[in-house]
Amino acid sequence: MDFKQLRLLGLTYSRFTTKFEAEAISVMLVAKSLTDARKKLEISWGQAHAIRLAATRRGLERRNTEPVIYIGIDEKSFGKGHKYVTLMTNIDNGSVMD
Repeated sequence: MDFKQLRLLGLTYSRFTTKFEAEAISVMLVAKSLTDARKKLEISWGQAHAIRLAATRRGLERRNTEPVIYIGIDEKSFGKGHKYVTLMTNIDNGSVMD
């Protein structure tokens, strides 16, 4: 892997502080799109994507691996038209599994 690929995966040092990345993730969660969030944060699409990937990686590292007893499956629509995503959640703690 080259440096750019590693950076996009969040595997190198970030030029942003942990506090800024936390704020960026908060903005991304409430924004209509990643484009809207990055404009508000005044960062490039690549930087926004790298922050999101790094946050996802950190979340997956903290994920609990104990057995799941009750699974919830739900289909959500997003965007315009008929675009759907299927969510699998752990009913006991409400965490998204996939």
